[in-house]
Amino acid sequence: MFLRNCLIISALIFSNALFAEVVQIDSKQLKELMQSGVTVIDVRTPPEWQQTGIVEGSLPIMFFNSKRQPLTEQWMQQVSRIITPQDELILICRTGSRSGLIATYLTKQHQFVRVYNVQRGIREWIKQGNKTVKPN
Repeated sequence: MFLRNCLIISALIFSNALFAEVVQIDSKQLKELMQSGVTVIDVRTPPEWQQTGIVEGSLPIMFFNSKRQPLTEQWMQQVSRIITPQDELILICRTGSRSGLIATYLTKQHQFVRVYNVQRGIREWIKQGNKTVKPN
């Protein structure tokens, strides 16, 4: 019985390592991950992108419309053309709140393995003296 329980516990511990993970990162870590080729998606709205610009190299793909309604199906269609759930992904928004919610959504509902959320978002990126570009 003891051996059986140990095997069950070991299996549970091992399987937890396979679960998805949301990792909170800062602006410095964002730069490092981008340099290693991790995809960055800016989930804000077009007026927000125009107001502050976006991180150069990021992909502006709006998740919530202007009425704050999620565009989950359309958004997932766009994202699935770019990456798979096995790829690492960085999400950024204005303050890190929306991107954090979306990161959790991706890991729980779509089994994304690792999603990075930029804490304090584009605001912190700019505050740290980093440049932005206007979206195309």
